[in-house]
Amino acid sequence: MIGLVALFVLFAAFVGLINPKWRLWLKPASRGRFFGLSLAAGFVLAVLNGLLTPWEMPETEVPSAPESSRESEPVTEIEVSQAEYGEEWPFTVDHGTLDCVDNDAGLNAAAVFRAPGIGIVALNGIARSVRGVLPTEEIWRDNPALPGTKVNLGPFIQLANGLCGH
Repeated sequence: MIGLVALFVLFAAFVGLINPKWRLWLKPASRGRFFGLSLAAGFVLAVLNGLLTPWEMPETEVPSAPESSRESEPVTEIEVSQAEYGEEWPFTVDHGTLDCVDNDAGLNAAAVFRAPGIGIVALNGIARSVRGVLPTEEIWRDNPALPGTKVNLGPFIQLANGLCGH
């Protein structure tokens, strides 16, 4: 609402400056002060509108860890399966384990997916630098709804990054 008022005030001030017929009702001595105040009020209202309007970010639903993984002890890995996630499952294998491993520098920051029979697959940039870790593309499933794209890995990367303390 403030934005509409600001636009109206700015419009009236600019039209008044451009078209002399619109400013006949003001005395010549007060015209400059009126339009200056109108411009200032319009800019203040526009700034307030920008500050008071909340920025809305699209929400991404992050899958929670399966009930079997929720324990009182710190979670170090999460077993996940296609049966749990259905069409949102991004891998070509039907199950595996999300984990966080040390990278070559000794930092526990490499988010990975342990695919049975295939090996350890990188889920974040740090994991790609670890020797012996396969690229994500090895098991990343094509998106049947959008040919030429892949199924969203984001929620699984967030879960694995959570294990790394990110």
